[in-house]
Amino acid sequence: MHICKNNIGKTLLIILILGIYNQCNAQFSGNEDEDIERKGTMFVGGSLSLMLGSITFLDFSPHYGYYLTDRLSIAGGLTGAYYGERYQNYTFKTYIYGGRAFARYDVFKQFFVHAEIEALNIENNSFLTPTINRKWLYSPLMGIGYKQKFSELSGGYLLLLWNFDESMEYPYGNPIIRFGFDFGWGKK
Repeated sequence: MHICKNNIGKTLLIILILGIYNQCNAQFSGNEDEDIERKGTMFVGGSLSLMLGSITFLDFSPHYGYYLTDRLSIAGGLTGAYYGERYQNYTFKTYIYGGRAFARYDVFKQFFVHAEIEALNIENNSFLTPTINRKWLYSPLMGIGYKQKFSELSGGYLLLLWNFDESMEYPYGNPIIRFGFDFGWGKK
């Protein structure tokens, strides 16, 4: 889910701080579980986004991944989105599609770093061009994430990403906040 509100960002920061405190407390108390062996396991997941109002944004981004080591995973996926803007005498609607590839490294049990390249095909939103043109945008994204496990290999995650290509054409601004899920399977 992509959210661009300041109050939600503050709430997420508090959640991340509490999670870091909880993780540090568990490490120093000596009650930490053994690391789960993930190397060679696969996972499927994705994120959903919804924003309503004068700007409407609906996004579905599934992905499929693999753990190269117990802490390092790679994945690739697709993105499909609807974007619409409504103002007094102006309406713009478009469909966005593309793909992404990313790598995640688990720093602690619940915290990870995330690096991604995202390719989006967007419609040109220009008052100066009477024809409809589509073009590809390639954006490097990096950030941190927090995951809450449902089982040994499955759980939900929260990502705080930064887009290093700050062109005006990109459909959402910095920071990018995503909610999603991963469901893993593999060797036991």
